[in-house]
Amino acid sequence: MTTQILIVDDEPSVLSALRRSLARPNRQVKVCSSPVEALAYLKGPDRVTPDIVLSDVRMPDMFGPDMLRRMRPGLPTACFVIMSADDQGIARAAMEEGIADLFMSKPWENERLEAYLAMAQAIWYHRHATKSARPNLSAGLSGLVVATDKTLGTFLRYMARACGHSVEIAENITQAITLLRTGSFEL
Repeated sequence: MTTQILIVDDEPSVLSALRRSLARPNRQVKVCSSPVEALAYLKGPDRVTPDIVLSDVRMPDMFGPDMLRRMRPGLPTACFVIMSADDQGIARAAMEEGIADLFMSKPWENERLEAYLAMAQAIWYHRHATKSARPNLSAGLSGLVVATDKTLGTFLRYMARACGHSVEIAENITQAITLLRTGSFEL
């Protein structure tokens, strides 16, 4: 299965670096240098429906969150990742509004980019599976999880909430043991 990725950023060097970093045989990457170009592409005859959209926050002709807001109705199963080096407040507001699913800070390391892509694919798969009336694959998400990586913790909370389950995230083993001993969480 090929993952379709759309990247929207006004900086050619960022587009080039992301395209290179995300290149894999099982991925098709389309880059657009502006929101106007991306919106036109999604309406055009050569359109391929993206599973994941990565967008910068600030671009000359339109803010990334405004573009994502326009895209979301036509891409109900897509995962929207918003990226920024310095506009974290705008990006987080977009997530709180439900416009964006994930926030990735710039610059990035390729390992972290791959982790975000894996999270985005899981979000897309969950939405796609639920829309397609496949069995709910999230049954194992309820429980106590030790996640030393805050990104993983955020992702697990998101997935659990999206599936109607509860996950308690402990940042380390000591915190997990404390939760169990105090009765704040039961297995």
